[in-house]
Amino acid sequence: MLFRKGAALQGVAVVAVDKTGTLTEGRPVLTEVHLAPGFSRDTVLAAVAAVEAQSEHPVARAIGAAAGLVIPEVEGFAAMPGFGVSATVSGQLVVVGADRQMARLGLDVTPFAADAARLADAGARRCTWPSTAG
Repeated sequence: MLFRKGAALQGVAVVAVDKTGTLTEGRPVLTEVHLAPGFSRDTVLAAVAAVEAQSEHPVARAIGAAAGLVIPEVEGFAAMPGFGVSATVSGQLVVVGADRQMARLGLDVTPFAADAARLADAGARRCTWPSTAG
């Protein structure tokens, strides 16, 4: 639930929510990273954080904060509203986005489906990590 203006809550007597991390911390927090076999957590997280550093999305800040790494330079950043973001990092295309974006690219995200469902059931924000960043 997102309220862009405080006026949206005028006259509301009670608001009950349960969103672990977002309300208690006041911001989204990256809680887990799941990678395709053969990929390094630090390498992928640095590349994704580099791309997300160009984005204004709240999840982008959570990824950058979690990285805690040297963030490489990016070229050709592009935002695709509703789908994700992309850029070239160290000569490699990195795409970060929703499962529908990965499907548009012909990438199979079913190996991550069980983890994504478990995280969604636990109340975590659902993110799909690119299986091609490395």
